Amino acid sequence: MRCPDCNKFVGMDVDNEPEGNGFDIDDEGVLTDSVRIVNVCADCGTELKEANVDLEIDLSAEVAAHRAACHVEGDDHELEVTDETLERTERSEGKGRGTRTFYGV
Repeated sequence: MRCPDCNKFVGMDVDNEPEGNGFDIDDEGVLTDSVRIVNVCADCGTELKEANVDLEIDLSAEVAAHRAACHVEGDDHELEVTDETLERTERSEGKGRGTRTFYGV
């Protein structure tokens, strides 16, 4: 791919971390987040390609189990979910010029 800033055919640096917008979790336990993945020029760092991924993870079984355990004990405990790390995934199909690369989180 040709970089618009340095005007060279360059490789892409894909070692950067995905950027999450901060997750939300509803009362039923469904976690949602919007994540941005960026490939940048290996020479100058200009953003060449980007993808936005919407994540939805169903944690309702875990939330229900936690609520049941709190109800049995008679205590009112809070369930805390923390954003540890978003990990980028990559998969390629094909060979040569026809190679297609798929990115995910």
